[in-house]
Amino acid sequence: MMKTSVWNQLKSYQSTETVQKFLEKSYKKNQQTAPAELSYQNSYPFVYHLKHAENFYLSSACAALPVQPMLLFYGMSQLMKACILTADPEYPATSSVLAHGVSTRKRKKQHYRFLQDEVKIQRNGLFAHTASHLFKLEHVENDKYTMHELLKRIPEISDLFTRHKQKNVHFRTKYENKQLHIPVEAAASYHMTPGRLLEYFDYHFQLSRGNHSENIITCYPPDHFSAFYSLPFLYNGQTGEYTLPASMNDLAGLPEFMAHYLLLYNLSMISRYETEWWYELMLSHSQDDYVFIVRFLEVTKEKIPQFALMFLNELWEKG
Repeated sequence: MMKTSVWNQLKSYQSTETVQKFLEKSYKKNQQTAPAELSYQNSYPFVYHLKHAENFYLSSACAALPVQPMLLFYGMSQLMKACILTADPEYPATSSVLAHGVSTRKRKKQHYRFLQDEVKIQRNGLFAHTASHLFKLEHVENDKYTMHELLKRIPEISDLFTRHKQKNVHFRTKYENKQLHIPVEAAASYHMTPGRLLEYFDYHFQLSRGNHSENIITCYPPDHFSAFYSLPFLYNGQTGEYTLPASMNDLAGLPEFMAHYLLLYNLSMISRYETEWWYELMLSHSQDDYVFIVRFLEVTKEKIPQFALMFLNELWEKG
C-alpha cells in the first residue's frame, strides 16, 4: 500500500475553511478574546506559512547538498510560524519576534570543527518565542549549546556517536500500554538507584512513579506525553521507540524540535558565509563532521514536517 506523504497529510491544514474552525477552537480553549475574528485574520497566514514550508522542503529534496541547509532552515521557520499561530493569535506582534533569535561566530577559527561550534540564544526572536509558546520554556536567553550537544538530541543518529566517538549516547526504552519501561542501566549511568530515578522523574518531568525489578524500571507519562512533548525521552522516528539520554546532564536538554532549529541555523550560516570551509568539507570528506552533517540533514528533512503534523493533529484531536 502506498504511504501518504507528510505533505499530503498536511494538505488538510491548507484549507482556510477548515483552518479557521481549527484556530477558533484553539483560541477559545486558550480563552482568547474575539476568537472568531482572530481565527479569520490568521487562517490565510497559517495556510501560507504551511505552503511556503512545503515549497522549501520539496525544493531541498532535489537541491544539491551544499545548499540544503538554507532551504531546510527557512522551511522549518515557516512551519514554526504556522504552529505559533495556534497559540499566539497576535503573532507577530512586534518586529523583534521576526528575527532568528540565535547568534554564532561570524568567522570560524583555524582548525574549526563543526561539532565543537556553539550557538547562543538571544532574548528576542523566533527561537525564544517558539520555546515559550509551544514548550513553555522561559528565560532561554544567553543559553549556549554546542553542535555536539544538539546532535545528541536526535536518536536517529546515535549510532554515529557509537561508531565515530566510541560513546553510547542513548538508552533504548519501551513504551506500551501507556507505560515506559527503562533499563536499570540508565539509573546506574546517572549514579542513582532505581527508586531515586523514579523520584527524580516524578519531580522534574511529571512522570508518575511506577515500580522496578532487577532489569526494568517502569513509570507512567503524563497525559500530554507524545513524540512532540516527550521530555526527558526522545522519539526515534525510524524505529518508533523512545530513548533516554545516557548522560544525566542531557536529561534536561532542549526538546528535539528546538535542537533541529539551532542546528539548521548554524549550518545555514556556514553554507552562506563559510563557503571555503564548507566546500572543503563537502568535497574532501576529511572530517567526521561530514558524516554527522549529512546524516542530520537526511533525518531533519523527514522528521521536522512529521513533528509539525503531530503537533497540529494533537491539537485537532484535543479541540
